[in-house]
Amino acid sequence: MPVDPGSVNTGTFSVSDNTTGAVAGTTSVSADQQTINFLPNSPLTANHGLSVSFSNRGITDLAGNLLTCSSLFCNFSFTAGTVSSTTPPSVTGVSPANQLTQVPINAQVVVQFSEPVDKLTLGQVTLSGPSGLVNTAVSMSNGQTTLILTPVVPLTAASTYVVTVTGVQDLSGNTMSAVVTTSFTTASGADLTRASVTSVSPANGATLVPVNTVITVQFSKRIDPLTVSTATFTVTPSGGTAISGSLVVSADFLSATFTPNAPLLNNKFYSMSVTSGITDLTGQALIGFSSSFTTTP
Repeated sequence: MPVDPGSVNTGTFSVSDNTTGAVAGTTSVSADQQTINFLPNSPLTANHGLSVSFSNRGITDLAGNLLTCSSLFCNFSFTAGTVSSTTPPSVTGVSPANQLTQVPINAQVVVQFSEPVDKLTLGQVTLSGPSGLVNTAVSMSNGQTTLILTPVVPLTAASTYVVTVTGVQDLSGNTMSAVVTTSFTTASGADLTRASVTSVSPANGATLVPVNTVITVQFSKRIDPLTVSTATFTVTPSGGTAISGSLVVSADFLSATFTPNAPLLNNKFYSMSVTSGITDLTGQALIGFSSSFTTTP
């Protein structure tokens, strides 16, 4: 709810460096009186821990009720990085992909950013359809780099929806420089079935596999390409750690291919794994799968 702007100052909202003490800066309240901003007078000290205090310190709502800790949020702390940020965030991916058709009516919208963003600036990220703005539940993951919009009720069948991303800031207050707009068209119904792996190359148990092979996984239905990464698709030699490589998701979102950065070792046993971190367009987790193969002597 709105707070009383007159009750917000550096005495009731404070930022402290855990090593050097109070951080000098300026507080301000947004036009809707629901967001408090603090702008330090100078850059924070690299690698220092900082504490933010505001609960039970004198901030009130318009009726004079004291702002206290809630079950969801209270005073908090964080650690400053090592460099200043002057580059605004950008959108690196949106799911469903632009102009995708036959999207389930229970799909979620995922927006991936180039860096962590301030979740208090996400109010201008919208999903709109034939009846106007869609009411969505908002959540973030992957260190505040991924935004998930989950419609509160199923989308309308056989309809076009538009995703608009604008006004988003990073944690340094840099605002994205361009508006990103994508669209998709829904199918006639919902999708309630988890995706699974239908085939893999090299085949499970294969031997004499060339050391320059690429590893491809075929899925039973379209997956969210933003969830395919070297954390959810791994190739690991026996007794070693996951190897580095590049991942490409096919244009139809039905397969993913891993290309190792260097040739595989000769006469080596490798395991491949795709995890439940990969999801379909509705956010349902993939049924995990693993296989193995041995390279040529």
